[in-house]
Amino acid sequence: MKKAKLFFLMLCAFSVLSLVACKAGDEEEKASVPSIDYESHNDYSVMVKNNTSYNLVAFKGSPRKSNLIGGIPADATNHKLNKTGGLFTTSQDFMLFIVKEDDYKKNNDNLSALDSSPFANIYAYYNANSDNAMVYEISSKLGGNGTITVYNTSGFNVELRLNGINGETLGYIGDGMAVTTFNAGWGNYYIYPVFRKYNSARNEIMTVYPKYGSNMAEAAGQAVCESFPLADSQKYRTHELRTTDWLGNAELVSIPEQVFKSDYLYSVTATGDTIYTLSLSDVTVIGKYDFANNKFIETNTDSEQLNFLKNLKGIAF
Repeated sequence: MKKAKLFFLMLCAFSVLSLVACKAGDEEEKASVPSIDYESHNDYSVMVKNNTSYNLVAFKGSPRKSNLIGGIPADATNHKLNKTGGLFTTSQDFMLFIVKEDDYKKNNDNLSALDSSPFANIYAYYNANSDNAMVYEISSKLGGNGTITVYNTSGFNVELRLNGINGETLGYIGDGMAVTTFNAGWGNYYIYPVFRKYNSARNEIMTVYPKYGSNMAEAAGQAVCESFPLADSQKYRTHELRTTDWLGNAELVSIPEQVFKSDYLYSVTATGDTIYTLSLSDVTVIGKYDFANNKFIETNTDSEQLNFLKNLKGIAF
Protein backbone atom coordinates (compact mmCIF):
# COMPACT_ATOMS: atom_id res chain seq x y z
CA MET A 1 0.00 0.00 0.00
CA LYS A 2 2.83 2.33 0.84
CA LYS A 3 4.51 1.53 -2.48
CA ALA A 4 1.36 2.40 -4.41
CA LYS A 5 1.01 5.67 -2.53
CA LEU A 6 4.62 6.58 -3.17
CA PHE A 7 4.24 5.80 -6.88
CA PHE A 8 1.11 7.97 -7.08
CA LEU A 9 2.90 10.90 -5.46
CA MET A 10 5.83 10.56 -7.83
CA LEU A 11 3.47 10.42 -10.80
CA CYS A 12 1.72 13.58 -9.67
CA ALA A 13 5.04 15.36 -9.19
CA PHE A 14 6.17 14.32 -12.67
CA SER A 15 2.91 15.61 -14.16
CA VAL A 16 3.34 18.99 -12.48
CA LEU A 17 6.91 19.26 -13.76
CA SER A 18 5.75 18.36 -17.27
CA LEU A 19 3.11 21.08 -17.20
CA VAL A 20 5.64 23.64 -15.97
CA ALA A 21 8.10 22.58 -18.68
CA CYS A 22 5.43 22.87 -21.41
CA LYS A 23 4.35 26.28 -20.17
CA ALA A 24 7.95 27.49 -20.07
CA GLY A 25 8.49 26.13 -23.58
CA ASP A 26 5.43 27.97 -24.91
CA GLU A 27 6.58 31.23 -23.31
CA GLU A 28 10.08 30.78 -24.75
CA GLU A 29 8.60 30.22 -28.23
CA LYS A 30 6.45 33.35 -27.94
CA ALA A 31 9.42 35.34 -26.66
CA SER A 32 11.45 34.36 -29.73
CA VAL A 33 9.05 36.27 -32.02
CA PRO A 34 9.89 40.00 -31.96
CA SER A 35 7.08 42.28 -30.84
CA ILE A 36 5.25 44.14 -33.60
CA ASP A 37 4.99 47.93 -33.51
CA TYR A 38 1.35 48.75 -34.27
CA GLU A 39 1.66 52.39 -33.22
CA SER A 40 0.89 55.18 -35.69
CA HIS A 41 3.91 57.53 -35.66
CA ASN A 42 4.11 61.28 -36.19
CA ASP A 43 7.59 60.92 -37.68
CA TYR A 44 6.64 58.38 -40.32
CA SER A 45 7.74 56.86 -43.60
CA VAL A 46 4.46 56.16 -45.45
CA MET A 47 0.74 56.14 -44.67
CA VAL A 48 -1.43 53.09 -45.20
CA LYS A 49 -5.16 52.40 -45.17
CA ASN A 50 -6.02 48.79 -44.34
CA ASN A 51 -9.36 47.86 -45.91
CA THR A 52 -9.19 44.31 -44.50
CA SER A 53 -10.04 42.73 -41.15
CA TYR A 54 -6.52 41.31 -40.71
CA ASN A 55 -3.62 42.59 -38.61
CA LEU A 56 -0.74 42.93 -41.05
CA VAL A 57 3.05 43.28 -40.92
CA ALA A 58 4.97 45.45 -43.40
CA PHE A 59 8.51 45.07 -44.74
CA LYS A 60 10.57 47.24 -47.05
CA GLY A 61 11.37 45.29 -50.21
CA SER A 62 11.35 41.72 -48.94
CA PRO A 63 10.34 39.80 -45.80
CA ARG A 64 13.54 39.90 -43.79
CA LYS A 65 14.04 40.82 -40.15
CA SER A 66 16.36 43.67 -41.15
CA ASN A 67 13.61 45.06 -43.44
CA LEU A 68 10.80 45.04 -40.86
CA ILE A 69 8.96 48.38 -40.75
CA GLY A 70 6.02 47.69 -38.43
CA GLY A 71 2.46 46.50 -38.03
CA ILE A 72 -0.76 47.73 -39.64
CA PRO A 73 -3.88 47.18 -37.49
CA ALA A 74 -7.03 45.73 -39.04
CA ASP A 75 -9.33 48.41 -40.56
CA ALA A 76 -6.72 51.12 -39.89
CA THR A 77 -7.11 54.47 -41.67
CA ASN A 78 -4.15 56.74 -42.41
CA HIS A 79 -1.85 54.52 -40.35
CA LYS A 80 1.63 56.05 -40.24
CA LEU A 81 4.44 53.49 -40.40
CA ASN A 82 7.59 54.30 -38.48
CA LYS A 83 10.97 55.26 -39.92
CA THR A 84 12.88 52.21 -38.71
CA GLY A 85 16.52 51.24 -38.38
CA GLY A 86 17.89 53.58 -41.06
CA LEU A 87 15.62 52.14 -43.77
CA PHE A 88 14.42 55.61 -44.83
CA THR A 89 17.26 58.10 -45.17
CA THR A 90 16.98 59.20 -48.82
CA SER A 91 14.19 59.68 -51.35
CA GLN A 92 13.48 56.37 -53.07
CA ASP A 93 10.86 54.06 -54.48
CA PHE A 94 10.40 50.65 -52.89
CA MET A 95 8.03 47.74 -52.53
CA LEU A 96 5.89 47.57 -49.41
CA PHE A 97 5.80 43.82 -48.79
CA ILE A 98 2.88 42.94 -46.51
CA VAL A 99 2.01 39.66 -44.78
CA LYS A 100 -0.62 38.60 -42.26
CA GLU A 101 0.48 38.69 -38.64
CA ASP A 102 -0.20 34.95 -38.28
CA ASP A 103 2.04 34.14 -41.24
CA TYR A 104 4.77 36.38 -39.85
CA LYS A 105 4.72 34.55 -36.54
CA LYS A 106 4.59 31.08 -38.11
CA ASN A 107 7.54 31.82 -40.39
CA ASN A 108 9.58 34.02 -38.07
CA ASP A 109 12.60 31.70 -38.27
CA ASN A 110 12.39 31.46 -42.06
CA LEU A 111 10.79 34.64 -43.43
CA SER A 112 12.13 33.95 -46.92
CA ALA A 113 9.45 31.25 -47.20
CA LEU A 114 7.00 34.14 -47.71
CA ASP A 115 8.89 35.61 -50.69
CA SER A 116 6.44 34.45 -53.36
CA SER A 117 3.23 34.56 -51.34
CA PRO A 118 2.66 38.04 -49.87
CA PHE A 119 -0.71 39.08 -48.54
CA ALA A 120 -0.23 42.33 -50.47
CA ASN A 121 2.51 44.18 -52.34
CA ILE A 122 2.36 47.95 -52.85
CA TYR A 123 4.62 50.12 -54.98
CA ALA A 124 5.48 53.06 -52.72
CA TYR A 125 7.65 56.16 -52.69
CA TYR A 126 9.38 57.84 -49.75
CA ASN A 127 10.23 61.54 -50.11
CA ALA A 128 12.98 62.54 -47.69
CA ASN A 129 12.43 66.24 -48.40
CA SER A 130 8.71 66.56 -47.85
CA ASP A 131 5.61 65.26 -46.12
CA ASN A 132 4.59 61.84 -47.42
CA ALA A 133 0.91 62.63 -47.58
CA MET A 134 -0.08 59.96 -50.08
CA VAL A 135 -2.16 57.14 -48.56
CA TYR A 136 -1.50 53.63 -49.90
CA GLU A 137 -4.58 51.39 -49.72
CA ILE A 138 -4.70 47.65 -49.10
CA SER A 139 -7.58 46.20 -51.11
CA SER A 140 -10.54 44.64 -49.32
CA LYS A 141 -10.54 41.98 -52.07
CA LEU A 142 -7.39 40.39 -50.63
CA GLY A 143 -7.30 37.53 -48.16
CA GLY A 144 -9.97 35.24 -49.61
CA ASN A 145 -9.87 31.57 -50.59
CA GLY A 146 -9.18 32.12 -54.29
CA THR A 147 -5.70 32.54 -55.70
CA ILE A 148 -4.28 34.76 -58.43
CA THR A 149 -0.81 33.76 -59.64
CA VAL A 150 1.17 36.27 -61.69
CA TYR A 151 4.12 35.35 -63.93
CA ASN A 152 6.14 38.50 -64.51
CA THR A 153 8.83 38.24 -67.18
CA SER A 154 8.14 41.69 -68.63
CA GLY A 155 11.16 43.52 -67.20
CA PHE A 156 8.77 46.04 -65.61
CA ASN A 157 7.28 46.69 -62.18
CA VAL A 158 3.60 45.80 -62.58
CA GLU A 159 0.51 46.94 -60.69
CA LEU A 160 -2.79 45.09 -61.00
CA ARG A 161 -5.55 47.70 -60.93
CA LEU A 162 -9.23 46.94 -60.59
CA ASN A 163 -11.85 48.17 -63.07
CA GLY A 164 -9.65 50.75 -64.82
CA ILE A 165 -6.12 52.12 -65.17
CA ASN A 166 -6.78 54.57 -62.33
CA GLY A 167 -8.61 52.02 -60.18
CA GLU A 168 -7.79 50.45 -56.84
CA THR A 169 -4.53 48.48 -56.77
CA LEU A 170 -5.07 44.79 -56.05
CA GLY A 171 -1.39 43.85 -56.06
CA TYR A 172 2.11 44.75 -57.21
CA ILE A 173 4.77 42.54 -58.75
CA GLY A 174 8.31 43.89 -58.94
CA ASP A 175 10.71 43.40 -61.82
CA GLY A 176 12.54 40.15 -61.14
CA MET A 177 9.68 38.60 -59.12
CA ALA A 178 9.06 35.77 -61.58
CA VAL A 179 6.09 34.17 -59.77
CA THR A 180 3.85 35.83 -57.18
CA THR A 181 0.62 34.48 -55.71
CA PHE A 182 -2.13 36.51 -54.00
CA ASN A 183 -5.16 35.22 -52.12
CA ALA A 184 -8.37 36.98 -53.12
CA GLY A 185 -12.10 36.71 -52.45
CA TRP A 186 -14.77 35.31 -54.76
CA GLY A 187 -16.15 37.57 -57.47
CA ASN A 188 -15.63 38.87 -61.01
CA TYR A 189 -12.31 40.58 -61.63
CA TYR A 190 -11.40 43.13 -64.30
CA ILE A 191 -7.63 43.54 -64.12
CA TYR A 192 -5.89 46.46 -65.83
CA PRO A 193 -2.08 46.13 -65.80
CA VAL A 194 -0.06 49.28 -65.20
CA PHE A 195 3.75 49.43 -65.42
CA ARG A 196 5.66 51.76 -63.09
CA LYS A 197 9.26 52.87 -62.64
CA TYR A 198 11.09 55.49 -60.60
CA ASN A 199 13.27 57.85 -62.65
CA SER A 200 15.99 58.98 -60.24
CA ALA A 201 17.41 61.51 -62.70
CA ARG A 202 14.08 63.36 -62.91
CA ASN A 203 12.98 62.44 -59.36
CA GLU A 204 9.59 61.19 -60.49
CA ILE A 205 7.45 58.10 -60.92
CA MET A 206 6.92 57.12 -64.56
CA THR A 207 3.73 55.20 -65.31
CA VAL A 208 2.62 53.53 -68.55
CA TYR A 209 -0.16 51.13 -69.47
CA PRO A 210 -0.65 48.86 -72.50
CA LYS A 211 -3.51 49.46 -74.93
CA TYR A 212 -4.74 47.20 -77.71
CA GLY A 213 -3.34 47.70 -81.21
CA SER A 214 -5.25 48.15 -84.46
CA ASN A 215 -5.41 44.37 -84.97
CA MET A 216 -7.87 44.07 -82.06
CA ALA A 217 -10.86 45.43 -84.05
CA GLU A 218 -13.41 46.97 -81.66
CA ALA A 219 -10.98 46.94 -78.72
CA ALA A 220 -8.29 48.88 -80.63
CA GLY A 221 -7.05 51.88 -78.65
CA GLN A 222 -8.55 50.68 -75.36
CA ALA A 223 -6.53 49.80 -72.27
CA VAL A 224 -5.61 46.13 -72.01
CA CYS A 225 -7.92 44.33 -69.59
CA GLU A 226 -8.08 40.73 -68.42
CA SER A 227 -11.37 39.61 -66.89
CA PHE A 228 -12.07 36.39 -65.02
CA PRO A 229 -14.18 35.00 -62.15
CA LEU A 230 -13.00 33.52 -58.88
CA ALA A 231 -15.56 31.15 -57.39
CA ASP A 232 -15.86 28.24 -54.99
CA SER A 233 -15.55 25.54 -57.62
CA GLN A 234 -12.65 23.49 -58.93
CA LYS A 235 -12.69 25.31 -62.28
CA TYR A 236 -12.69 28.90 -61.01
CA ARG A 237 -10.80 28.64 -57.72
CA THR A 238 -7.52 29.89 -59.23
CA HIS A 239 -6.42 32.10 -62.13
CA GLU A 240 -3.06 32.76 -63.77
CA LEU A 241 -1.91 36.06 -65.25
CA ARG A 242 1.10 36.38 -67.56
CA THR A 243 2.59 39.79 -68.29
CA THR A 244 3.79 38.62 -71.72
CA ASP A 245 0.13 38.26 -72.78
CA TRP A 246 -0.36 41.98 -72.21
CA LEU A 247 2.67 43.14 -74.16
CA GLY A 248 2.35 41.09 -77.37
CA ASN A 249 0.93 43.61 -79.85
CA ALA A 250 0.08 46.31 -77.34
CA GLU A 251 1.22 49.92 -77.37
CA LEU A 252 2.52 51.46 -74.15
CA VAL A 253 0.87 54.78 -73.27
CA SER A 254 2.11 57.18 -70.61
CA ILE A 255 -0.01 58.22 -67.65
CA PRO A 256 0.88 61.71 -66.34
CA GLU A 257 3.79 61.25 -63.98
CA GLN A 258 3.57 61.63 -60.24
CA VAL A 259 6.23 64.24 -59.66
CA PHE A 260 8.11 64.69 -56.39
CA LYS A 261 10.04 67.94 -56.78
CA SER A 262 11.02 70.89 -54.65
CA ASP A 263 12.72 74.11 -55.65
CA TYR A 264 13.47 77.60 -54.36
CA LEU A 265 11.22 80.60 -55.00
CA TYR A 266 12.85 84.00 -55.50
CA SER A 267 11.73 87.60 -55.65
CA VAL A 268 13.43 89.83 -58.21
CA THR A 269 13.20 93.59 -58.62
CA ALA A 270 12.60 94.55 -62.27
CA THR A 271 12.97 98.09 -63.68
CA GLY A 272 12.52 99.45 -67.20
CA ASP A 273 9.62 99.41 -69.65
CA THR A 274 11.16 97.82 -72.77
CA ILE A 275 13.39 94.84 -73.47
CA TYR A 276 16.25 97.27 -74.03
CA THR A 277 15.91 99.04 -70.67
CA LEU A 278 14.81 96.06 -68.54
CA SER A 279 17.04 95.52 -65.53
CA LEU A 280 16.85 92.82 -62.86
CA SER A 281 18.27 93.28 -59.37
CA ASP A 282 17.78 92.56 -55.66
CA VAL A 283 17.31 88.79 -55.92
CA THR A 284 15.91 87.45 -52.63
CA VAL A 285 15.15 83.86 -51.70
CA ILE A 286 11.56 83.59 -50.43
CA GLY A 287 11.79 79.94 -49.45
CA LYS A 288 12.04 76.32 -50.56
CA TYR A 289 8.77 75.06 -52.04
CA ASP A 290 7.46 71.50 -52.40
CA PHE A 291 5.48 71.44 -55.67
CA ALA A 292 4.21 67.88 -55.12
CA ASN A 293 2.29 68.87 -51.98
CA ASN A 294 1.90 72.63 -52.61
CA LYS A 295 3.55 73.82 -49.43
CA PHE A 296 6.71 75.55 -48.22
CA ILE A 297 9.42 73.40 -46.64
CA GLU A 298 11.53 76.38 -45.53
CA THR A 299 10.84 80.11 -45.57
CA ASN A 300 12.90 83.30 -45.35
CA THR A 301 11.11 85.30 -42.68
CA ASP A 302 12.98 88.46 -43.77
CA SER A 303 11.36 88.35 -47.22
CA GLU A 304 8.71 91.04 -47.77
CA GLN A 305 7.03 88.88 -50.42
CA LEU A 306 6.38 86.09 -47.91
CA ASN A 307 3.44 87.94 -46.35
CA PHE A 308 2.00 88.50 -49.83
CA LEU A 309 2.18 84.80 -50.63
CA LYS A 310 0.48 83.90 -47.35
CA ASN A 311 -2.64 85.63 -48.62
CA LEU A 312 -2.80 83.57 -51.82
CA LYS A 313 -5.09 80.55 -52.01
CA GLY A 314 -3.57 77.12 -52.63
CA ILE A 315 -0.23 77.80 -50.94
CA ALA A 316 0.44 76.16 -47.58
CA PHE A 317 3.05 76.86 -44.94
